[in-house]
Amino acid sequence: MLTMDQGCITCRQTPLPPALRLFSGFLGIGIGTVIPAAWISNVTAATPAPVLLLVALVTAVSVASGVFLIGVGLVSITELRIDPLGAATRIRRGPLLNDSVPIPRSAFGPPEVVMRDSEDGPFPILRLPVQGHPRMEFTCFDTRAEAEAWRDVIARALRA
Repeated sequence: MLTMDQGCITCRQTPLPPALRLFSGFLGIGIGTVIPAAWISNVTAATPAPVLLLVALVTAVSVASGVFLIGVGLVSITELRIDPLGAATRIRRGPLLNDSVPIPRSAFGPPEVVMRDSEDGPFPILRLPVQGHPRMEFTCFDTRAEAEAWRDVIARALRA
């Protein structure tokens, strides 16, 4: 979501709904504990080595999948604020990460609009390269003209 208030451009990710966060955490706990417990409970002293390796593999994959899903439920929302009078700031808010990092204007490359195909037809993506950080992509536009208008606004704000 892109908004502009008193010349300050705010680019904000859409947060995950609380129900989806809870579901992801619940699923992660279940996958990370129940699946390994079922496999480990069937291991005995007479279990052959190849089966023990399989149990170890299933346990490692299940725990890793569970940790990943719990991480998805705890992911932070990222926001970029471009102030034409000051620096740009990346802000992360969430259960795990809460920080604010200033990004110098020189780190930003020129924004560009590209079209990507989908089942519903092509849609515009505004790409904003940032040196030393992952490239930012915004897909909250209905038309290419709207994306190009925001591209121009962001480019002017970064040049100011």
